[in-house]
Amino acid sequence: MSLLKAPDPKTHSGWSQEALYDDASAYFEALIRDCDQACRSIDLEVYIFSPDAIGQRLAASLCRARDRGVQVRVLIDAVGSYRGSAELADQLECNGIEVKVFHPLPWQIHHYHRAVKRGDFLTKFLYLVSRVNQRDHRKLCLVDNRFLWSGSFNISVTHLPPGQGGEGWQDIGVRVCGGAVTEISQHFDSLWNRSKAHFGSGLFSLYWNNLSVWTRRRKNQLLVRHIEAAKQQVWVASAYFAPSHRVITALKRARRKGVDVRIVVPSHSDIGIFPFLTATYYADLLASDIAVYEYQARFLHAKALIIDEVYLIGSTNFNHRSFLHDLELDIRLWCEESQTHLQHWMTQLFKQSEKVLSERRDLASWLLGKLALLLRYWM
Repeated sequence: MSLLKAPDPKTHSGWSQEALYDDASAYFEALIRDCDQACRSIDLEVYIFSPDAIGQRLAASLCRARDRGVQVRVLIDAVGSYRGSAELADQLECNGIEVKVFHPLPWQIHHYHRAVKRGDFLTKFLYLVSRVNQRDHRKLCLVDNRFLWSGSFNISVTHLPPGQGGEGWQDIGVRVCGGAVTEISQHFDSLWNRSKAHFGSGLFSLYWNNLSVWTRRRKNQLLVRHIEAAKQQVWVASAYFAPSHRVITALKRARRKGVDVRIVVPSHSDIGIFPFLTATYYADLLASDIAVYEYQARFLHAKALIIDEVYLIGSTNFNHRSFLHDLELDIRLWCEESQTHLQHWMTQLFKQSEKVLSERRDLASWLLGKLALLLRYWM
């Protein structure tokens, strides 16, 4: 089967189990419960692992699992987990948990012994300087190589409602079970050991990833092909929206065919300049009759996509970082209940958002947008 051809939903069995979580409290409670019941292994890979209330609860669960004899490995990103990562890693390692840091920044000498890159100090330094812009943005937890947790939730209290000490970030996650979990587990091993990843039948049918140059190129091509082939809807929720010209062209072509194209982005961001960058796309999108919404209530951190029968949630944003630089993982939903859940969740996002009717015209917004455009390759 061609990697650029979507699998036939009538013949694909999908995951054996799927459960969606759009509530951070429920997501973290269920994740920790799974870790507390682990018998053999837990592999956690996450962009942000904060040493806050949620991070400490999960760390305690991982330590309890290690006390039971469970193998526990933790892979965090050096930029995402910049604050408190050394103390957290020390805490986990003192309890027998293996910790690695993806691409420590060149000056993070205290993390060099945890880097996935092997070699002496100079070899690591030169390598890390050359890879400083490539981050591990994936969010996943593998329990007993049977259950996979993924989506847009980091391990951080920021996702919780303000009443529970968080900032109420809007996210969505999933717990799945099935044969492809083994494939994703092998991909974790390849990152951990810096070995070549091998891809099975689940790639682009049950999950999308970009662990190699080849899969990154195929993933980007597949996204454009799906958008161009859409007949009914293309709905996008993205925390950071600044896609390539090819993606914008595909969206405009889909709308010209009468496809329902909607995009929802946050009205404010944890990266202050990003909404101004996103706004530079408004005039072009609105001129093509594409509906654009700004989510007002909280920070929309989720990454979700519906293109006809393709339902995806994960870590991929519609921006240059996700398309060109960062490692990402997205899960395709096959269960009708999960698809209905995602459809309803995105419908509610649109209802809770303000529809954009015109581009931002004030001088400050224009200048900030132009500045951000110069930097979008790295954003």
